[in-house]
Amino acid sequence: MFRNVLPSTFLLYLLTTTPLVSAQERISFDSILSLTSQNLPSNSNTTIAIPTSSNLTISLSICSFSAKFFVTNTTDSRIVEIPVREGMAAFSGSFNDGGTLTIESVNGGGSGTVQVGVSEKGPLQEHLVNFPLLGDTTSNQALLFSPPFALQRQEEPSYPNYTLPVSIPVTQPSSTPNFTLVVSLGSQRDQVGCVLQNFTSAATASQGNVANRTNWLKDAREGWREQWLIEGLSSQTNYSAFVVQDGKKISGPAYFLTKSSSFSCPLVASLPFCPGVSYAVPLAPPTAPSTMYDGSNIPKTIVDGITQYMTNFTTSLTTFACGRDFYSPLQTCSDCQREYRRWLCTIALPRCGEASSTSTPASASAPASQGQSRRLFARLLSTRDDSQPQQPLSALAPQPSTASSRSPLLPPFNTSYNLLLPCIETCQSTDRACPVSLGFKCPPTNRFQKMANQSYGVGIVDGIEDDQEKLGTAGASSDIWGNVWCNGG
Repeated sequence: MFRNVLPSTFLLYLLTTTPLVSAQERISFDSILSLTSQNLPSNSNTTIAIPTSSNLTISLSICSFSAKFFVTNTTDSRIVEIPVREGMAAFSGSFNDGGTLTIESVNGGGSGTVQVGVSEKGPLQEHLVNFPLLGDTTSNQALLFSPPFALQRQEEPSYPNYTLPVSIPVTQPSSTPNFTLVVSLGSQRDQVGCVLQNFTSAATASQGNVANRTNWLKDAREGWREQWLIEGLSSQTNYSAFVVQDGKKISGPAYFLTKSSSFSCPLVASLPFCPGVSYAVPLAPPTAPSTMYDGSNIPKTIVDGITQYMTNFTTSLTTFACGRDFYSPLQTCSDCQREYRRWLCTIALPRCGEASSTSTPASASAPASQGQSRRLFARLLSTRDDSQPQQPLSALAPQPSTASSRSPLLPPFNTSYNLLLPCIETCQSTDRACPVSLGFKCPPTNRFQKMANQSYGVGIVDGIEDDQEKLGTAGASSDIWGNVWCNGG
């Protein structure tokens, strides 16, 4: 249905004062028409004939060109302006007798390009809803993920063969979209159309280089993502990450800031027993040629320790009649085991963090002192405006080089670092999912016993008031600007 109707006299004005695109440039189904500043005159409008269709989608990609876009169907001569967001736009409607797309340059237009596509199968060029995901960075590396593209089928065990595997069983997806990661300098939100237009399969515009890529089930509930390890980046530099799917659809931008050159913790990811771990951990650098830890080179003592903890917990959990009797109408033993694994991994593999300058768009702000309340910054999170960067404090706890490791599984780390505390909601999610008689408890967070502040980031995710904590599933512990408030696993 056409909305935002403009007067028909305006249409007549457009049709009588603007020439049609020449015949050799007429747009056809399932193709992209590229118009440059040479055939987008700055002193007049350009019109394009839209083919006949009962269900047509017009997609636009704009790069460095300032214009307004109006579409009309010939049947009733109603005009609609197509809104542009971050260099992309789309419009769907009925054109039973054809129609017209009018490009009206603004302030001279510019020296850029406009790409127009029409299809009966949906937009040919599209800004996807889901964003890329940042794992973490070092001074010259970044661990990035595509949006989820396939769900992992989770089958609940049933009686009489009710068994809970210590490691999450996974089945590789049958197919993977054609993803390409594009990393660019800076953090301009209007780059989307330009990135898509300048995209090549080799992603020659990318900063750094792809050292490793793989499919990874980081979160069984969200599904499979493609994972990239990017190397060769500059320290303390802002970047934007885009993911191009099949050369025509784009996700992003997601922003991140690399750490300082003195940051000493290496990245850890792709662990079958801790699939959610994708961040820097206080470990000695891996043996060359490896530049990060994964399931093939992580110290055996860590593997054995976490596996033993999971085995013991699973043994205790399965003393309940999980396959026949339910301890909760909302949770199962599988839910309990999954949440416990996530909590265990954030405790056994603590996350290194680093404070950054608040003058940068993708920043984590200065660390909070151990006794300082973080509720004010949770308020910023709950009322955030995604068009503006945020500056809440991350739950960073300085660790001197002489301090013993917070995890009994890690070897000594003789370098001072900042520890990004786990989110208290990671603990509370386990508490909610598991039988009460297991005895799993989280430290109190009420106004009289602020013991949780010593070990967890408190008041950042669930809510900003005492009576708002421990409500429902934990929300986001990070955002698209690269801010990370606590380690959500």
